[in-house]
Amino acid sequence: MDCEEYRISCQLERIADSVGGGGGETFVATLLATVVGALIALLGSWLLDRARSKKDAADRYERNLDAALQRTMEEIGERMRELATAKGWPLTPPTKLSASASLARMVARGADADATKQMQYAIDRIGDSGEGSTVQRRQVEIVGQIIRAWREGSHTAAKAQERFAGVAPDVGGTAP
Repeated sequence: MDCEEYRISCQLERIADSVGGGGGETFVATLLATVVGALIALLGSWLLDRARSKKDAADRYERNLDAALQRTMEEIGERMRELATAKGWPLTPPTKLSASASLARMVARGADADATKQMQYAIDRIGDSGEGSTVQRRQVEIVGQIIRAWREGSHTAAKAQERFAGVAPDVGGTAP
């Protein structure tokens, strides 16, 4: 090829000749490297998908278990009410609010678990306080305000826990 007439193509041909001297061996090596790289990528994708599937299955299990336990807790409360009424037992079944607090405590994790524990304690203390209905109603409203602030993000779980402790304080002072 005349380099005077085709300067760019001549230069490209010279570069190609100097870089990849052989024909078939270079092609096979390149093809083999490409296939090995693709297999490694496929294996990595498969491993990541498998790990994600296991996590999804574990999350589904937790959600299903929590839902089943929630229904069980609701049924326990209903059964206790039925038995107390039918048998004339001095048993005071948990209120629906107390049962709901217990359910929230059951599904909470980490710092939220500590806050829901204190919330349940405050709700139970409100029910046991024996104070006038106006005071109890105000305490329940305060619990609702704390929950709202906590879940909207204006309170941390620790701040909510601290505020729950002040709603219906006990002389002994700590949650069970």
